[in-house]
Amino acid sequence: MNELPPQFARIIKESGTLVIDLPVQRIRLVLWSISLGIIALGIFQELLVHLDASWAMPMIDLDSENSLPEWWSVTQFLLAATILVVCGIAEVRWKAYWFGLAAIFLFLSVDESIGIHEWTMGPLRAQFHFGGFLTFPWIIPYAATCLLIAFLFIPFVLASSRCSLACCPGWRALYVWRDGDGDHWRLLRLDTQ
Repeated sequence: MNELPPQFARIIKESGTLVIDLPVQRIRLVLWSISLGIIALGIFQELLVHLDASWAMPMIDLDSENSLPEWWSVTQFLLAATILVVCGIAEVRWKAYWFGLAAIFLFLSVDESIGIHEWTMGPLRAQFHFGGFLTFPWIIPYAATCLLIAFLFIPFVLASSRCSLACCPGWRALYVWRDGDGDHWRLLRLDTQ
């Protein structure tokens, strides 16, 4: 099998099991660098606006639609969805939950990109005359959906609670450990039948 250069990732077979070797330290450094760079640009933009409103740059405004920060948010949701798909492919027993989580994060990326939640505000305000705490009435259907999803995922969370891995205690299909050099994390497909 052809291997990728180690600075990206290596996909290898060990004892008949697929192993994806990721340079997590480098990936983390890149993701944090991008995030902090975008935050710094947003703060810089706020300082400029504070000095003179004509210097506003909506493309780097942290609170603007169709901006670099919004693009980065969409990208992070897509990255999470991709990782969850990989978990779903590797999993044997809980595939539906992993793919369900991937679908949720894909929806969140689309919602962040095109503003589905904002489309609901007009009809909900007109129908129920929300204001004050519920100035943004999209919170109601989204909160109800979150509660439903939490209820549906109870079996998955309970079955996965014995594994505490990396930053996500629900990863049962993939086992994460650090290589001896500490520069790579490895994701190992577990046969859970």
